[in-house]
Amino acid sequence: MTDTLLEQPGLFNDYIAISPHLWWDGGAVSAKAPEKLSAHDLSGRRLCMAMGDEGGTMQTGIEVFRAAMDAAAPANFEFAFSD
Repeated sequence: MTDTLLEQPGLFNDYIAISPHLWWDGGAVSAKAPEKLSAHDLSGRRLCMAMGDEGGTMQTGIEVFRAAMDAAAPANFEFAFSD
């Protein structure tokens, strides 16, 4: 769902991602997040993300994505994370 949010945010108002594979493809989704967040109107959109106890590569992908959200998410976009 994170890729859908970044590529076509108008498809849904609410997005839920549970232990997303943000490490996949060399972390491409997380790497492009800052650019995509500023390229789309995310007004009224929400992302709820949760992470299991996977650690390692999974955790790294999540941390990169969360840093992008902290740095680039617009004020009218809601992001919640639960570890």
